[in-house]
Amino acid sequence: MRISRSLLGLAISMGLATVCASSSKDLKDYAGADAGFMVIGVGSYTSVGSRAVSYTLNFRKKGSSEIGSINFTPHRPAVPFIGTKRDFDEDDETGFVDVLSLPPGDYEIFGIYAAMHGLIEWHWKPKDEFSIPFTIAPGVGTYLGDFRGIATTRRSILTLGSPLPTGAYFVVSNRGERDLPIARRKVPNLSEIHADVPDVASINSRYIQPSCHPEDCD
Repeated sequence: MRISRSLLGLAISMGLATVCASSSKDLKDYAGADAGFMVIGVGSYTSVGSRAVSYTLNFRKKGSSEIGSINFTPHRPAVPFIGTKRDFDEDDETGFVDVLSLPPGDYEIFGIYAAMHGLIEWHWKPKDEFSIPFTIAPGVGTYLGDFRGIATTRRSILTLGSPLPTGAYFVVSNRGERDLPIARRKVPNLSEIHADVPDVASINSRYIQPSCHPEDCD
């Protein structure tokens, strides 16, 4: 049976469920008087291949079994009501700024996950982890930068020549001039925010990059 490329794209788009800005296995929004805030921009590149994929960043509190996650599902032009509610749409990125209330302590971002749903089901999680450490202090926001999800792809006859995802990575940068005003609008009493954007070179992971690979973003 032949399936048109537009029909296939629509089916894949419809398979992308609307998701909340953040979810958690154990780490919930913390309501204690000593709460601090994790501030992070998360989005995706605007290519067809990258917009077809949902992205997840996993983080945990050091020394405990508490784990949380931040999820982003891009909107597809054909189905604009599907996907995470966005805070910004730019030429090379669409995404949101998440502000998570957490107990004080030491944390780390340690893993990523990517998926595509529809006629073609695809789930991907790398075996090797990395560590992006950060500290949450009472009453203070910790800005970790912008994490832009990018899918690696190949062309396949299964998708009639459309990009088929093979993996993913995040380009990390300091977009505080864009992200911090958004964070303060979401949490008006968040007056103090410290930037703790990671040095990508020191992370030494293929899943955290300073810029987009030309073959993925041309």
